[in-house]
Amino acid sequence: MSFPSRKIGRKEVASVMKSGKFKGSNYLSLKFIPFIGPSHFFFVVSKKVSKLAVERNLIKRRSRAIINLNKDNIKSGFICVMMFKPEVKDLSFDQLVDEIKSVLIATGILNNNHV
Repeated sequence: MSFPSRKIGRKEVASVMKSGKFKGSNYLSLKFIPFIGPSHFFFVVSKKVSKLAVERNLIKRRSRAIINLNKDNIKSGFICVMMFKPEVKDLSFDQLVDEIKSVLIATGILNNNHV
């Protein structure tokens, strides 16, 4: 995932949360809005998921890795906020890959020709 020159800040994330389109699953929710430029992803793992920061950070690291592995198939032009539900901490890495890919394909953000 390239690092774009335009910084995405709290205003853009707040607008995603307020007026973004929604797609959910049993383990995560995705809100997104169209954007000019490369796609940006933000990950939210609340204390409802786990009280331990180590576990919350593991979920975020895994999610960033999944996005980076699929960056060639991700369409540009989106700001995405991925929010995780408490059930996600029981998933293995491979199950999390499948879950994130299925949500991104359902929203049209991920091309499903090389999944």
